[in-house]
Amino acid sequence: MQFAQPIWLAGGVLACALLAWSWRRFDAGQRAALAKFAAARLLPKLTTSISPVRRRLKRGLMLAGVALLFTALARPQSGFEMRETHRRGLELVFAVDTSKSMLAQDVKPDRLTRARLGVTDLLDRLQGDGVGLIAFAGTAFLQCPVTLDYNAFRESLNALDTGTIPAGGTNIAGAIREAEAVFEERGASEKILVLMTDGEDLDGDGITAAEAAGKKGVKIFTVGVGSGNGELVPVPSANGGTEFARDAKGQLVKSQLDETVLKKIAEVSGGMYQPLGAQGGGLNTIYDQGLAGFKRGDLSSRETKVPLERFQWPLAAALLCLMADWMIGDRRRAAAVPAEPVVSSAETVRKAPVTSPARAAVGAGAAVAVVLTVLTPPGARAATPQSAEQAYQKGDYSQAHQDYAATAAKEPGRPELQFNTGSAAYKAGDYSQAVAGFQ
Repeated sequence: MQFAQPIWLAGGVLACALLAWSWRRFDAGQRAALAKFAAARLLPKLTTSISPVRRRLKRGLMLAGVALLFTALARPQSGFEMRETHRRGLELVFAVDTSKSMLAQDVKPDRLTRARLGVTDLLDRLQGDGVGLIAFAGTAFLQCPVTLDYNAFRESLNALDTGTIPAGGTNIAGAIREAEAVFEERGASEKILVLMTDGEDLDGDGITAAEAAGKKGVKIFTVGVGSGNGELVPVPSANGGTEFARDAKGQLVKSQLDETVLKKIAEVSGGMYQPLGAQGGGLNTIYDQGLAGFKRGDLSSRETKVPLERFQWPLAAALLCLMADWMIGDRRRAAAVPAEPVVSSAETVRKAPVTSPARAAVGAGAAVAVVLTVLTPPGARAATPQSAEQAYQKGDYSQAHQDYAATAAKEPGRPELQFNTGSAAYKAGDYSQAVAGFQ
């Protein structure tokens, strides 16, 4: 047996301790209140209807119910079963230009760094999609095979620099063909290439390669990195400093974004073009308007050992305990009062048992109350515990005594009414009736 969320067990212990403490406080307060209300010798008579056994049983059931509820929340587990799990998503291959023109700083800090940061931000939205990485300059190389391990992908991405591919140039066609080979090897249903470059296709056959890839189902989403105005390309100098790149004639080389080529590559392959932008928002636009609409397929499938949940057992037991607590009362069952035959007044006097003066006084008071009730006109109110309580609260203790006596005569199985009769008589100054009520 194990628990998936054992913290709930600690919560259950705390809840049960608080419950027990609250009961103890309640009992102490109740005893103190009763001690102020009546003498200690009268308390057993006043509480004869309360069953200590039933009260303890009810509290035990509630305590068990709460403990079992928290046990169910802790999710007990026992045993295992094998389940086949599938991971669904897209397979994306990012091809990032690492040629020296990507060192231009028309986007900050430079084109290559901004491209890496844009891909890193996009990873947070690719929930479950497989990703691969191709670096290309004069040639293309698979830097990271398609994987679901985003940490490994990030390491490969952060390792990209202009020295990753020794051969100079920008061979867009080579990057497209390398991506084709990756998709064919994996048998992907959706083939998506995200091409990130400044668009300077020095080999000149990128559009042709894109058309051929499009016929094989590869959709190319091109992302333009840089600006149309262009920027000088900084390169390391021989003395360890920095200088700007020059062509064979010694002229400074100014690299600029060629959107025309990139738009055409996206068009012929069924993809879309978007400039990366200064903050890298172009990749998010491509995801929202393009990638998000693709149907996700199964990327991986494997059998995993899954623990079996057993929370149903303590939950069912908790419900039974709480239902039993709700159904059981804490009062003793009232003894049935046997019906007496109707006899004449003479027989009643003849058969009446000899009682103590106190009980006789109570009986006389009850008899007077009954007679008054009988002689009360139909429109007058009937005596009830509520009317007696209202009279007592108003300070009309004589009326309260009469109402309590009448209700006590009607319900002889309720000792609290006899006690209240004595209390009202005491307040009214009728001490003989008060003593009788308290005995």
